[in-house]
Amino acid sequence: MKKHLCLILSLLMMMAALPVTVQASGLPYAYIPNTLKSIKEQLPTLDTMPTMKLKNDEGEIFPVVYGDYDEITALHIVDYDGNLDNRENYIDVNGKEYQPAGAYDYFPEWGTSAFVFQVEVGPWKAIFSSQGAIAQTTKVESNTDYFLTGMPGNEGYVRFTYRRGNNGKIISYVSEICEKVNMGGILEFAAFYKQNGELDSYTVKYRISEDITYKIKYSPKNKPQFGWYEGTDAFGDYGVAYSNSLTTWRDVKTGKLTSQQGLEWDLYPLNAEIFSVPPRVSRLR
Repeated sequence: MKKHLCLILSLLMMMAALPVTVQASGLPYAYIPNTLKSIKEQLPTLDTMPTMKLKNDEGEIFPVVYGDYDEITALHIVDYDGNLDNRENYIDVNGKEYQPAGAYDYFPEWGTSAFVFQVEVGPWKAIFSSQGAIAQTTKVESNTDYFLTGMPGNEGYVRFTYRRGNNGKIISYVSEICEKVNMGGILEFAAFYKQNGELDSYTVKYRISEDITYKIKYSPKNKPQFGWYEGTDAFGDYGVAYSNSLTTWRDVKTGKLTSQQGLEWDLYPLNAEIFSVPPRVSRLR
């Protein structure tokens, strides 16, 4: 009973205090265009990446890298689960999304496809498939303002994905732009683009408090599609949940469903003012 009372009090205090805190800290607006044409001049150019050949060395794959590089790692990969929000590490290989599950201390056996090679070149990370074909490159930059928030000191990355065209040639395109905002009520903006440069979706990570964040995925028409909650409650318990209804959330570890008002979560309601209008500008003002 005492714990329930404490939870009720902490929930009421949080819901009463957070709107003031969030509004006072400010919500920057981000320019996330429907096509990449108008912001391409802000994005980094794609450097020349090393190339890779694979050799069979007594049953193990032996990668031979041509060109300068700092480090090479063999990463085990598993199918990407969109319910577990760790998109910044996902790898796009031949149209399928994967996530690294750990690094090999040795090179994998010949013939297995459950790994990729990561080659680091300065601020770039290049991903090569298990067949040695380049699949994805990512460049991390400091002091960025890809989305024209007007806020200095951000850190962002731009991701390029590689595809084999109908003529057999490899083409590359910007598939993701992400930027961490260093102040205010928004922690992160990210935009995902199709091969033709059209916006596929975007996400906004809201900094509710020091211990609680929500990341919401929006369609190009600003409609909420999916959400992730991450936070620590008044008792120090850490939790991650996801939702595609924005009213009922599923605990990642247990699969248990809970409502926004569930006492076990202290969830801040998504219909609050900060979520009513996504902080996105699709046209320059």
